[in-house]
Amino acid sequence: MNKNSFISLTCLILSTATVNSYGEPRSNADRCFSGNDPKFCISALIDTGKNDDLKQQIFARSCKLGSLYGCHGLVGVLAGQNDMDGALRVALNNCERGYYFSCESAGYFLEKKGRVEDARRNYLQSCSIDKDTLRGCESLGKLSVVSDANELLAESCAKQQAWACFAYGFAENQAGRPESAKKVFIAGCESRLAPKFRFCEEAFKFISLPADVQDLFNGEEICMHWRGEPAYDTERSKQIERGVEESCKDRSAKRAALRKKYQGERDILFVLENLDGTVVESD
Repeated sequence: MNKNSFISLTCLILSTATVNSYGEPRSNADRCFSGNDPKFCISALIDTGKNDDLKQQIFARSCKLGSLYGCHGLVGVLAGQNDMDGALRVALNNCERGYYFSCESAGYFLEKKGRVEDARRNYLQSCSIDKDTLRGCESLGKLSVVSDANELLAESCAKQQAWACFAYGFAENQAGRPESAKKVFIAGCESRLAPKFRFCEEAFKFISLPADVQDLFNGEEICMHWRGEPAYDTERSKQIERGVEESCKDRSAKRAALRKKYQGERDILFVLENLDGTVVESD
């Protein structure tokens, strides 16, 4: 074995070792900075607590190692430091590599710079790809009031493309046509366009509810909030279990009574029919 091969082998062993030179377990941060596997950087983020300087270094390192998640995290760090140009550069590069969360971020920074068409293109890329949460669609819609952009969304929505319908609803509302926006969101909710809850959630915002229906709505909202909470440790898991137990009640009898009371009230019946599993707390 020649000298260079020996040095390379030594570096490889040190970078993958699970203990340091003192025989102590190596931290994920150690393995992040000395190795070439970004997964240790992601694990190290959990260990950093509120050490923002270390978080920045870890995001930068994982991004350098090719982690799309790490690069997206670096975008947030740079934005927090008011380095908007740096954040935009990283976001655009990450978007080009296929990480659509960064496409939305790039759209935001471009919009702040007044580059509306560039922002709209990035929002479109995020919105049309992220079919689970329709990330970026609201911003896309609000920038699509002009006739050509609005017509494109309307045509795509007519073809039952959920992302286009969702963005189109926001475009109509931004253009001062709330009744049209309401119809778009209601249609999306009733036709079960995925994700259904996003359409229903927006449609509900256009409807004023009487106190008794609002009370039912609030109860369901609290229940769905607890059901959507992440159980990141044992104590939090117990809190969530208590929250679900206290708030997720059988409200079927109350709902049936309200349906009877408000028969003929189309908007109220729409809310009562589509409340299950659709009310989520906004970010």
